[in-house]
Amino acid sequence: MEAYNITRSLTIVLEPGEIGPPFDSIWRDAISGQAPDQTEVAKVLSRTYARNGFIPFEFGSLDETSYKVMGRRVEPCDHPAAPTDMSITPPHPPDAYKVIQKLEDWGYQVLDDDSDEDMNQILLEPQYPDVGSQFQAIRITVPSIGLGVVDEFIHCDVGTTAGNTLAITQAWNTSIRDERPQDEKLRLRDIIIAVWVSHTGRAARDLSAIMYYAVIEPVLRDELFQLVYQMMGQNILTELALNRETESTQEKEAFSLLLQRAPFCIGVNKMLEEFREFAEVRITSFQFFPFDAGDPAQADKPGFQFRINFS
Repeated sequence: MEAYNITRSLTIVLEPGEIGPPFDSIWRDAISGQAPDQTEVAKVLSRTYARNGFIPFEFGSLDETSYKVMGRRVEPCDHPAAPTDMSITPPHPPDAYKVIQKLEDWGYQVLDDDSDEDMNQILLEPQYPDVGSQFQAIRITVPSIGLGVVDEFIHCDVGTTAGNTLAITQAWNTSIRDERPQDEKLRLRDIIIAVWVSHTGRAARDLSAIMYYAVIEPVLRDELFQLVYQMMGQNILTELALNRETESTQEKEAFSLLLQRAPFCIGVNKMLEEFREFAEVRITSFQFFPFDAGDPAQADKPGFQFRINFS
């Protein structure tokens, strides 16, 4: 890093993250020791920063910490340098990359499952016609709290067009199927990379796409799906790709909207930032694959698969 001093206007932007040790200890309940509610922590800290000149830029509900971004402008005249002041060289930040976890250490059980082989083959065929039966389904459970499936993945043989894709058919790890406190379980992005590296034996950099089947996540399904198609002026029953690198203003805006608002997109983006294995990798495109859900009452609201591509 180069030495610097404030010689021109700076804009400082803060985005909330997850509070971790050792700082989380001061937020724990003094009696029960219960982990802090991340939303409440973000609200308290946001109010503190607001008293110090930071302005909130809301990209969603006030209760959604992922969107509570704050910022302020710093002018050189506000902090004039004395003649004897020196430029400073900021210290290199500590290694803040996450470590890929072992699912078993967090109480998860990983099971190979072929019970829905025919159904999964039908599911994969439209986008990956060459896969056939060259895939393996994986179910994640938490035996200590019940037998329900927390997450379900499908990975395909290396030589197929889906060889570098991890498909997700169920994702319930933050719902009532896993009611453990957040600090006792993993987020979906941590489970994704753990499954890919530890269970399939593949290198993290081999993963270049994640496919979400029959999306029911409410923000993407009920809010953003139709909005993005309207922004792009496309028929909602046609496939749609949104690229990061594009000359289209509408496409740039739609891509940015998903990156900022869709939980799946936010999660994958954080995964690429949090793990050293994905250094210099970024999301390149989003793709929608609509299908007829078979409900005449919902003809204007089809189901869809959703793919995130990165490199």
